[in-house]
Amino acid sequence: MDKKIGLFWLRDDFRFAKNNGLIEATTNHDQVVVFYLYKKDTYKDQEAQKWWLSRSLLNFRKKLNDLNITLQIIETNSFKTFFEKLIKKKDFTIYWNKVYEPDYLKFDEYLLQTLESKKIVHKRFKGNALNEIDEIKKSDGTPFKVFTPFWRTAEKFYSEKIPPKEKKISKCAKKIKYFKNIINESEIYPYKNWFKKFEKFWDPSEESALRELKNFLNSRVNNYSVNRNFPNTIGTSKLSPYIKHGQIHVETIWEECSKLKNISVSKFLAEIGWREFNHSLINYFPYMCNKNYSKK
Repeated sequence: MDKKIGLFWLRDDFRFAKNNGLIEATTNHDQVVVFYLYKKDTYKDQEAQKWWLSRSLLNFRKKLNDLNITLQIIETNSFKTFFEKLIKKKDFTIYWNKVYEPDYLKFDEYLLQTLESKKIVHKRFKGNALNEIDEIKKSDGTPFKVFTPFWRTAEKFYSEKIPPKEKKISKCAKKIKYFKNIINESEIYPYKNWFKKFEKFWDPSEESALRELKNFLNSRVNNYSVNRNFPNTIGTSKLSPYIKHGQIHVETIWEECSKLKNISVSKFLAEIGWREFNHSLINYFPYMCNKNYSKK
């Protein structure tokens, strides 16, 4: 066991299953602290997001407590400023999972180089995706620009991978705190109580995400290709916010869907494919984040 403290940088990873960075941290350390960096300005006009995030943090904290792992929330306006202070300590090893957005991946490169130069042990892991962006390209090495050939290649590539051995988060020997000047998730809550009605319909947790997936596959997936087009019908999976915040991994969705072999499931998985495709597009053509891919 590494005597240093294991730090896990929590981003869109509110799950225990297939959370590679957190699993590795608890495997290597007796003492692990999970930290979340809350950028207040990012959520300035996003009240629903604030509610989902604060509830996600609350639910995740409860699960971590059972394993003697502390969750600490730090409010900061700059990831760079935060890490410049952190790396002066050097009494930790740090782990995190990728977020497949250009700004996040660009910051990752800065952080990897900085940690390397300071000789701080670190490890970054695959995030919430089936394939890494650079794994799916055309035979000439250029990125796909059309969905159908992209997904045909990506689906085949993923299905032919040898599945890694499933690992679980380990319980830590002792619960500790590491950061000062932390905030509580209740400070992220929206100011007005409109979200009380929200709570009747949503529960931002890993358990709810898996339950929604199984409900969808058991009762709605067969009519998905038609019913998803009608707003007055509950025809979609309702998994979008859970996927966004990492309460469920797309590999888990794939595994559950693979147990059902029918056209409707393939249609639904193609939507996961569109998510993969867009990760590829915004990173190969980052201007897409601000303007249309094609002028016409």
